[in-house]
Amino acid sequence: MSEETKAKIRTFVEEINKGNLNVIDEFFAPNVIIHMAPNPDMNLELYKQFVRGLYSAFPDLQFVREQIIMEGDSGALRYTAQGTHKGEFMGIAPTGNQVRWTGCEVTHWEGAKIVEGWWYVDALGMMLQMGVVPTQ
Repeated sequence: MSEETKAKIRTFVEEINKGNLNVIDEFFAPNVIIHMAPNPDMNLELYKQFVRGLYSAFPDLQFVREQIIMEGDSGALRYTAQGTHKGEFMGIAPTGNQVRWTGCEVTHWEGAKIVEGWWYVDALGMMLQMGVVPTQ
């Protein structure tokens, strides 16, 4: 399962980078719960809205897989993301700034689908690069 799941994660990132957001349905169970502070827990529909909003705010967004770790039915993806802030994001008007951040997604799988996830993102780094948080 580990090597097969790693291959699925690689495919997921490749498809998302192509702008194929429909791939979410192929990888996430209908009853998935995503935990991503400071947001409230998200179900599948809320997660899709979040991702669409992310791509609306950063239309050239690209993810780079840094590391994939699998153990049993759990896994982790460490990544770097980069995009230009051209649309509203979390109430922040577009700045035109190039923004780069790191993140990690820890997932629990049942069969071939993610049923629960914990997303950790360098939100402060994003805000600093967008210029909405003072640097001093």
